[in-house]
Amino acid sequence: MKKTKTHLIKNFLLAFTIVLVGVNSEDVLASGNVTYVNELSEGLQEPIDTAIGLNDNVYVLDKRLAQVFVYSPQGLLEYAFGGQGDLSDQLNQPKAISINQEGSIIIADTGNNRVQLFSATGSFIRSIDCYGKKSRPFKEPDSLAVDQAGNIYIGDSKSKVISKFSPEG
Repeated sequence: MKKTKTHLIKNFLLAFTIVLVGVNSEDVLASGNVTYVNELSEGLQEPIDTAIGLNDNVYVLDKRLAQVFVYSPQGLLEYAFGGQGDLSDQLNQPKAISINQEGSIIIADTGNNRVQLFSATGSFIRSIDCYGKKSRPFKEPDSLAVDQAGNIYIGDSKSKVISKFSPEG
């Protein structure tokens, strides 16, 4: 597998996020020193992406297990949700995770060609499985972003498109 610049940056950010769990960012920036604090590994097999929730919980997306692991700011495993499959509360080869302003969890469920939205506690809310005026199905949604207004941006590498959705999807 060829390592792209984006792939390398995501891996760096994943490692950087995990190392900084429990660190007050003001202290790190003020001192100029980054010190190893903790690592998250309980239950993980192939962590691919991370996001920080409104309460500073760390949400880790595991591609192999098709699950989201939720850790407290202190690094303790709080709960996990998801699992391999194609039902509404399951994932298949997920690749990206993001948290919106309401605390909802947004996941690029790449293997199922959709994006799933879950509550902060992991309850299924809805799916987005098509884009554009002609409602074309996603082919490989594999990147996500949420802007300050709550709009969801979904990158689909096979369709070669970035789609913007309202906060309601």
